[in-house]
Amino acid sequence: MELLNNARVLSLNGTTNFGQPTDLDGHVFGLAATVNNAIIYDESASQWRHLAVFGLGPGGSQLVAMDVSHMGRPDDPFDIVWTTSTTGNEQDYADTLGETWSRPALTYAVPNDEMSVEPKAYLVFGSGYRDGAGDLERGRTMWMVDAATGETNVSKALLPLPASDTTYDDLDDITSVTDIAVGSHCLSRYWGEMQEAYMIDPAGRLFRWDIAADSSDVDSFPHVADSGGAWPLNSDGFAVATEAFRFPACQSTDEFNCSIAAIGPSGNKGDVFTFAPAIAANNRIDDVDDPGTTLPTGDRDQFLVALVSGSPNDDSIDGGDPLNDFHSSLYLLADDHRADPSAGFGIPANAPATAPGTNPTFMRLPLSQIERTRTIVFPNDDVETETRNFSKAARPLRAPMIRVTGVLDGGNQLDVEVYYVTYTIYEPGKANCDERWYDADTEEWIPDPGATYEVTFRLVVEGTDAFDFTSAYNLPSDYGDGFGASAALSSPVVEQVLCEGDNCGPKLNAPSTSPCDPNVDPPSVGGVQTIRTGSTELDGFSPLELQL
Repeated sequence: MELLNNARVLSLNGTTNFGQPTDLDGHVFGLAATVNNAIIYDESASQWRHLAVFGLGPGGSQLVAMDVSHMGRPDDPFDIVWTTSTTGNEQDYADTLGETWSRPALTYAVPNDEMSVEPKAYLVFGSGYRDGAGDLERGRTMWMVDAATGETNVSKALLPLPASDTTYDDLDDITSVTDIAVGSHCLSRYWGEMQEAYMIDPAGRLFRWDIAADSSDVDSFPHVADSGGAWPLNSDGFAVATEAFRFPACQSTDEFNCSIAAIGPSGNKGDVFTFAPAIAANNRIDDVDDPGTTLPTGDRDQFLVALVSGSPNDDSIDGGDPLNDFHSSLYLLADDHRADPSAGFGIPANAPATAPGTNPTFMRLPLSQIERTRTIVFPNDDVETETRNFSKAARPLRAPMIRVTGVLDGGNQLDVEVYYVTYTIYEPGKANCDERWYDADTEEWIPDPGATYEVTFRLVVEGTDAFDFTSAYNLPSDYGDGFGASAALSSPVVEQVLCEGDNCGPKLNAPSTSPCDPNVDPPSVGGVQTIRTGSTELDGFSPLELQL
């Protein structure tokens, strides 16, 4: 496969071209992972770069970092900055990386949190599926490396195996495969300095890795807020991770009911996490009279963490199997580790189902406890409305999302922050022979595509208060978003997502129709058009504009 318009074929090793590894069964894989990108400062080259970095997913066990600052240049549109097979720690990567599914988080450390100082950029990522081979560390390692070089200057973190017979997947598949989310209070007010990294795994475990740099030394990491205390190093130099909590799955073969109990070989299994957490820090919005100073130490170390369990693409928890007992759950957690850096979560024993607004720092709702309304449009244009709880077949489609906004009361900004937490859920259709699914025009039976929903919660935080899901504060009025005036976490707003054609289903795909319709007339003469007349390349650039 040639990359980027036939511009270059990149060889990552001596046997296969980039994007073209083949397995023993003759299958051909391409690049199958998500690209992340950001502006970084390369100290060795003394220049800014627009770095794009990605793994290969099932296509390989490496990472690639490219400079795409000059993509407009037709002859050589990008530079390969490094790959995991060209770094000085190549062997460490070879020993630990499986299929590189985990998208690297691109984040920063800034000397003394000074906005105008060049930041040090880092990548934080998991090591992917083991693919049935390698040392114990293969696939079970979290990495943090210099984004400009791929070299590591901190300890790698190892995820130990959970107990046997307590997971849905085989133990060999319990790996660091999800994307890692990095929380930040934006201490410089610009760069989003890395503070805590949150990672979850298919065994139901949540880890917090403290990756905050020393304030004056961006190459030093005290690790004072690792979950469970600073993680000890083993004889091979790996920091052995301690979970903050392990969540039991909600289990039952009943369509609309499930139970949560302690994890054990004769009890419940660990919940299955394959989508990344969503993270938002407290005190994100400056007060209207705030000059933009660094956030006081006492207001830091407070994060809102949203999790969702399950996946529509995991056979071991297939909700369509009547013998399968797995139900997906939605979680919302407040992590406040100011008083005790090694703790911070107030999760009840065994993480039971906990309605929103009944616990100040924890919520868990199995999907089968949430009511949704589906509008079904049949091929003959009949319309039916169905209201009931989600069934055990319902699964998340992607990671949760947290949005933070301010509030106006008339023309005045209130001293509050509003957090909207949204989960995207797909529920398959019924496999029945309802005659309304027969399309008489095409003389075909149309399979029920199911429906996609957005499940949204709202939390309001007043002033410098900590996160409190039971808050007694009230907004001055009802802002019409479906949640009323109460600041407390309350029942969610559930909306069916309108979709058409290929975008209805467990996967959101590009439409099969061409985006360019040949039946549409071309623009009229004299209409607004743009024509490329030439291009040039800048020698370098800075994302900061400083007044001289």
